[in-house]
Amino acid sequence: MPPPNIRAILFDMDGVVVDSMHFHLDTWKVLLAEMGAKRASLDVQRHFGLATKILLREILAERDHGREPSREEIERWFHRKVVLTCQVASRIAEPIPGFIEFARLVRARKLPTALASAASRPFIDAVLEKIGARDFFDVIVSVDDVAQPKPNPEIFLQAAHRLNIPIRDCLVIEDSHPGIEAGVASGATCCALLTMLRPEEVRGAQFKARNFGEIARWLQLDGKHL
Repeated sequence: MPPPNIRAILFDMDGVVVDSMHFHLDTWKVLLAEMGAKRASLDVQRHFGLATKILLREILAERDHGREPSREEIERWFHRKVVLTCQVASRIAEPIPGFIEFARLVRARKLPTALASAASRPFIDAVLEKIGARDFFDVIVSVDDVAQPKPNPEIFLQAAHRLNIPIRDCLVIEDSHPGIEAGVASGATCCALLTMLRPEEVRGAQFKARNFGEIARWLQLDGKHL
């Protein structure tokens, strides 16, 4: 059965709209080397979906033996991460398979859409420009627009507010633990897209989908070719 009364769709970006895990990992490796951090790599699955500034605070504190980093230091490294990631995204970003076709189906049904991403706005703009997806979204809410990042539900609540649609009538499509937690906490219907997590790892989402074709069929859109 399809979810009742879905009037808008709120998309996460990384892992939902764009296949970005590989270039996030590459840019983190460069950044860690520049920071002089001990970590040779990151557990991408554990950290994917977590706000960059939260992760930077953790890494800097670890590097400095528990000393709390200053806001200025976090901002400086955050800006550097944005620059590195935008450079890579503008060259190699590709959409998640099926996203473009799904977005066209949603547009054909005239469902309002929002992008609600833990990424910075410059990175979002670079990605959407590269994959040709800017016109698919009526509203864009980035980490720059909220006081509390995911797993706090603020970003989805703000997206629904900007669309002027009650959050209970929205579908959130997410792929990470923090994002799914935020989507569920917001009061929206939450769909977990299994681009990173295994089905048994997902908690709270009302629907789990292996691809956009399954979401389209769940929503009773014409998704037989996805």
